[in-house]
Amino acid sequence: MSVRVDAAPHDILKVVDWERHSSRRAVEKFFPPICRGKYKITYRDIIGKEESKSLEQIIKGHHSTKEFCESLWSYADKLSTLAGRFRLECDYWCWSNADPFYVRVYGDIKVWSQGDREELSKAIAAILEEYCDREGKRHKAFEEINDLLSSYPADSRFPYTSLKTHHWLTEAIRRNEVFWKKVSSARCPVRKEPVFDKLYIIRVSISEVQFHKLKEIRGFIELRRRILEIARSRISGFSPLQIGDDLYVVCLDGDELNGLIKILAETRFGFDVSIFEWSISRETRCVGFDDRPELIYVIKDAVERPQMSIGVHEDFDYIPESSAECSRILEGDYEYVAWISIEPKGDMKYLSQRFLDWGENELKARFSDRRRELKEPVREPTAILKWPR
Repeated sequence: MSVRVDAAPHDILKVVDWERHSSRRAVEKFFPPICRGKYKITYRDIIGKEESKSLEQIIKGHHSTKEFCESLWSYADKLSTLAGRFRLECDYWCWSNADPFYVRVYGDIKVWSQGDREELSKAIAAILEEYCDREGKRHKAFEEINDLLSSYPADSRFPYTSLKTHHWLTEAIRRNEVFWKKVSSARCPVRKEPVFDKLYIIRVSISEVQFHKLKEIRGFIELRRRILEIARSRISGFSPLQIGDDLYVVCLDGDELNGLIKILAETRFGFDVSIFEWSISRETRCVGFDDRPELIYVIKDAVERPQMSIGVHEDFDYIPESSAECSRILEGDYEYVAWISIEPKGDMKYLSQRFLDWGENELKARFSDRRRELKEPVREPTAILKWPR
C-alpha cells in the first residue's frame, strides 16, 4: 500500500533541471499557465498569523533566508536533508549533468533517463492541471505527485532517499512548533542564525500481540486500525507519517519528545516507541561538486535509545513451551492459535548499515565512472532510518 504524503513538493523541479531547480526561469517554464498561483501553502508568519504562499513562490525561495517565510522552508529543507542521508563522499551526477538514479530497497537501481524524466515531468504537470480548480481537493495533487517521486532521488551525493520522503520530512519539520519558535525568535530583535542541536525521529508502533483467539482476528485488525486513527488524530500537531501500522514523528527537543510520549500514554492504548536521537551542529564544509565551502548541518553523535513501552497492554496467561505444542495448537487441539512474527535480524541501525554497504558496493561496481570525490567528505555516525516505501 502506498503511503500518502500531501507535503508541498518544493524540490519538484529536480526532475526538470537539477542544478537550477529553484530558479525563477525554471519555475515559469514548467508550470502550466492554467494553474499558476492556484496552489497555496499556508504557514505562520513571524507573529503567528496564518498566511499563504503559492507553490511557485515556495520553490523559488526555499534556498533563501532573506524573508521569514523563505527561512522556514530553507532551514526545514536543510534539516530534512541532514536526516535523509548517511554520508557525503562523492557526487554522482550533478557535476556532470548525467542521468540521476535511485537505490531502492527492493528491486534494481532505478536510472532516470532523459526520456523517463520528460515523461515524469509531463505526468506531474497533468496532475497540477487536473486539480488546480478543484477547491478542497488540491492536496490530492500533492499526494499523487509525491507518489510519482517515491523512486526519484533527493540528493546526488546520497541516492538512497527519495524526494517523496524528503518532502514529507521537510513539511513535518516546517510545521513543528519548536522549529517555528526557534526560527522566529532568531529574527527578533536582531537577526541571527537559529540554533538546532537535537533532532529526534520517533517510530510509534502498536504493541504486538503474540496470541489471540482466531474467531476475533477480524475484530482485532479493526481495533488496530481504530487505535492508529485515534493516535494519529491526537498527535496531528506533529504531522505524523503512517507507514503500515507504524507512525513516524519528528521532534526537535527533549521537552517536545516528552510531550509526545505523554499524549500517547493518555490514550491508554499500548504502544512501543523507538527513539533515534541525533546531536547536530552547523559547520562549514566543501561538500559540493564545485568545491565551494558551504554551511551545512552535520550529525556529531547518534543514539538509538532502548525501545520503551507505554500505555495499557493486553496480557495472555498461556504461552506454548515448544514447537511441537505450537503444531498441536495449529491443528486444532486448543482454542488458541500462534501468531508468528517474522522480523529482520538486527536493529534499524544495523540494517541501515548493511543496506548502505551493499549499495556502496553496487555503486562502485556500476557507476565508478560517475563518481567525483568531494573535497571534504562527511561520514556521519547516525542511526539513520531507511524509510519504508
